[in-house]
Amino acid sequence: MRAPFWLLVAVTATGTLAMHILVPVLPLAAQDLAVSPGRIQLAITLYLVGIAGGQLPYGPVSDKFGRRPTLLVALLLYVMAGAVAGLATSVTALVIARVAQAVGGCGGLVLGRAIVRDSAASGEAVSRMALLTMVQSLAPGVGPAVGGFLGAWFGWRSIFVVLVGLGIVTLGGVWLALPETAASRRQRVRDGCSAAISDCCVRRSSAATCLAVPSPAPAFTPI
Repeated sequence: MRAPFWLLVAVTATGTLAMHILVPVLPLAAQDLAVSPGRIQLAITLYLVGIAGGQLPYGPVSDKFGRRPTLLVALLLYVMAGAVAGLATSVTALVIARVAQAVGGCGGLVLGRAIVRDSAASGEAVSRMALLTMVQSLAPGVGPAVGGFLGAWFGWRSIFVVLVGLGIVTLGGVWLALPETAASRRQRVRDGCSAAISDCCVRRSSAATCLAVPSPAPAFTPI
């Protein structure tokens, strides 16, 4: 069973969209929380820190426990942190929730690509990776536009309602439709190693056979 590609797109979009969607409403959030523009920008700066540092453990953890359960935990953290950020009454609570949201969201960035490598054929993996990269590159343009619209009509907290909704839909999709792909990758690695070992044994056996066959004695022509 293969992972649905639309689900991988949604998984990848969760972290990147949350990074940029808050930018247009930072003045509204600063006014509501009664803080300076410099302090409210920590909600973006530390989100980037969380994205950068949070990616490090996902590879080893997903190799040990599987892609699917690791991604479920990451998305659950993303949803819970988004809800806390939307209800935050201080900039400290908002910033802490944003860091947690970043750690959860970057799970989709890492594991979405890992799942493509696990499940796609060698020729298909390149095109799927390219599409995921394209989706990720669209976020800086789409995110601020969506955030500006939501902030102007519904307030800055509505952004987190949308992010939580996106996270819940993605979490449900992963729970219902995403198979575990790490096992298939390990099986392909084992098959590749077995094929390589078998080929090496055949080559060594052929070489040994050639060495074991005596060469014919040279013929001398009497003078």
